[in-house]
Amino acid sequence: AGAGPGTTRGADAATTAAAAMKTRAGFTLLELMIGLTVAAIALSIGAVALGTVRDRSTHAEAVVDEVMSGATQRALLVEWLAGARFRAVTGEQFEGMQNDEGGRLVDQLMFPTSARTPLGTVSTVVGLFIDDDADTPERGLVAEMTGTTFGAEPRRMELVPEAGVMYLRYMTVVNGVSIWTDTWAGRNGLPRLVELTLLPAPGETLPELLRHPIRVAMGGGL
Repeated sequence: AGAGPGTTRGADAATTAAAAMKTRAGFTLLELMIGLTVAAIALSIGAVALGTVRDRSTHAEAVVDEVMSGATQRALLVEWLAGARFRAVTGEQFEGMQNDEGGRLVDQLMFPTSARTPLGTVSTVVGLFIDDDADTPERGLVAEMTGTTFGAEPRRMELVPEAGVMYLRYMTVVNGVSIWTDTWAGRNGLPRLVELTLLPAPGETLPELLRHPIRVAMGGGL
């Protein structure tokens, strides 16, 4: 017997429904793939952004550490020099020297100071010099401190390890005219001003606040 109209319509409806389900299933999978792709891209962007934030945070911390270090070192040098005295009770006196080391002039400075130092003494004799000796634990700008008591042992302190050169100048006034000189030895008193300039050692970089000359007016004390 042949199929009636109702049977034909029923088969067509079933076919249409099956096709619709296949189509719907295909779009659902596509949507899932698109969603996963978008999520992966978002995660990648987030990871990059987070890495950038961390890098910037690390850089900011390094900059702050450098600024604080430079500020501390500069303030320490200014304080010691501002408290300079011409002569210590043990006989050492303010003296700025230039030594010839293999054809190279090397500046050094020795001075008594009443400023606070790690020794904790009332007065300390401080020597400033550049240490480039590979056999010593310190390097760069070093301070050698000795208490003003007879027989006191010196103590070294590394101030600016990045420094490779130190230039010193001393200002005096003669007949109302300011004169700068590169040494201060055999004098009967303190200079009016001391200027200390540091340059970095090869491959090093000085903290920002130490890249500029340090000028300090002397207190004029004996």
